[in-house]
Amino acid sequence: MRAQKAEFKVSRIALVLKVSRSGFYHWLKFGERMSPRALQQRLQDEKIQLIVVD
Repeated sequence: MRAQKAEFKVSRIALVLKVSRSGFYHWLKFGERMSPRALQQRLQDEKIQLIVVD
């Protein structure tokens, strides 16, 4: 999501990923506590969702 923030509005990303904007900002402030594999999967899921929505 952090990488997508430069290209898309946070509200749009949050809507696609079904998360709150405040949750995203909390994640930015406190960091993500995911394993490298879980993070990789999340990023792949985000890319797919953005392609499908557009």
